[in-house]
Amino acid sequence: MKKTIKNKFIIVDVPLYRKKICFSFNQTDEQYWKSMVQHKLVTGKDINPETKKFILEPCTPDTANAQTIWYNPQSPIFVRFYYYQNGSSSDYDDMAHEMLHVIAVLMSSRGLQFNNGSEEAYAYLQGYLFGQLQKSISRWKK
Repeated sequence: MKKTIKNKFIIVDVPLYRKKICFSFNQTDEQYWKSMVQHKLVTGKDINPETKKFILEPCTPDTANAQTIWYNPQSPIFVRFYYYQNGSSSDYDDMAHEMLHVIAVLMSSRGLQFNNGSEEAYAYLQGYLFGQLQKSISRWKK
């Protein structure tokens, strides 16, 4: 039986686009925010001074396995995998699905729309991100 990955948070730097992509695996909302604070990914601007709460509170969806969150153009892009099962086929389905959202956000923020002329840039970025993600995941399995 495969061991389920619990409470993992990784950051993939994409130097060419000067952007960080953060991946959260099986973290509760509290663990997720703790990781963001630990890695200095949130600042005072992200907290409501009156309520002392994060302006955009995440919520674990009842039906979705994952979601991509982009707070503002200066922030990293965050991807949360809520039910990652350590390499099941549905995990790869979720990764491919969310990776397209990440790439679409990143590329469109740079003015590059998906079409026949830009698809190679999208494909290279997808390969890079997926490769970085797989390297981290394979280290967890050891």
